[in-house]
Amino acid sequence: MIGTVVVLVVVLVVLVGLVVYLFDRRLPTRGRRLVVNMTDGTAVRGILTESRGPWLVLHEVDLLRENAGGSASTVRVDGVVYLERPKVLFVQVLP
Repeated sequence: MIGTVVVLVVVLVVLVGLVVYLFDRRLPTRGRRLVVNMTDGTAVRGILTESRGPWLVLHEVDLLRENAGGSASTVRVDGVVYLERPKVLFVQVLP
């Protein structure tokens, strides 16, 4: 009985994972350079590599900042950046 339940749970987890994987593969902006504007006013520019649940995963990220004089500057961010979708205001796809 317990073995049957374990097998059903494993099958269900695999099916859910497969559905999420296939949905994620269809993300139209995957591999594109984006500017992601956050609800707190910050903005980042990077390449969207994947979407995992509530997370957007970006590589080669630059933090875009506005200086006190109104001029803009960029700061390179090392590593991979994870952004929470609920904190994303809007996304711009760059050419």
